[in-house]
Amino acid sequence: MSRVQEIGAYAGFAAVIGLAVLSALYFSQARDVRRLREWAGRAPERAAEEEARIAASTAAGQQQQRAAAGMGGAPTIAPPPPPTTLPGAGTGSATPAPGSLPSPRPAPAMASTPSTPILSRPPEPWYKRVVWPEPRYIALIVAGVIVIGGGAAYGISHLVNDNGSPAGKATANTQQSANGGAPPTTAKKKTLAPIRPSSVTVAVLNGTSVTGLASQTSNKLVQLGFKQGNRTNAATNGQQAQSVVEYSGNNTRAARLVANKLGISDIEPIDSQTQALAGDATVTVIIGADRAPSGTTG
Repeated sequence: MSRVQEIGAYAGFAAVIGLAVLSALYFSQARDVRRLREWAGRAPERAAEEEARIAASTAAGQQQQRAAAGMGGAPTIAPPPPPTTLPGAGTGSATPAPGSLPSPRPAPAMASTPSTPILSRPPEPWYKRVVWPEPRYIALIVAGVIVIGGGAAYGISHLVNDNGSPAGKATANTQQSANGGAPPTTAKKKTLAPIRPSSVTVAVLNGTSVTGLASQTSNKLVQLGFKQGNRTNAATNGQQAQSVVEYSGNNTRAARLVANKLGISDIEPIDSQTQALAGDATVTVIIGADRAPSGTTG
């Protein structure tokens, strides 16, 4: 049970750290969502700015076309050559020489835009199309996974070790080698057999000045199945205030059984003086003033 509580404490600590990491991720995401909404709310303004920019670039292109057309220029008309007087002709008649007519006006040069072939762009690789989170988010996610995974691994390793893991087998092998190759002995909980009252000899000593208390108590114990022992006065000279059950050797369970039958709470090992009065009794009961009838005087 203590191991489960310890593992639960570690798991709770790891869970707290994981919740802190998730909270940081949540607030960061909320801040980014708010920024995205603000950016989307300014879409009409950006559209108007884009239209104005396109109109300005169109007007500039038209001005450049007009300037290019004007540089083609109007045709230059050369003055006609002087008339040529043919021999034998009079001074008053002049016939213009052939070929002296003005040249026709040249056509204005048209601004031509070279056609540029439109090349299709190759598709981008998949890793460029993936929208990766910001580095701080990645760091927080990695930290949370490490903390939670470490806590889970620690708890699982302790549970496996407690339930017969390789660590437990290594310990068993170490104990086996320490015992000279013999398999380690496993401590098993022994089920103690119940004590039979007939196997317990009880001596009763009267520690009060009231006559007959030892005999009354001894008779009661005999009726309960206990074996009768010595019945005499205690060494307290009638000054025993509290009744007590004393035992010799390792007869603690027998003394507890007698004390439960008589309703006495004090149980302690026997001393040498009381043992001499009790003889070979297994358990000795010393009757005190708490068992004397009320109103009795010495």
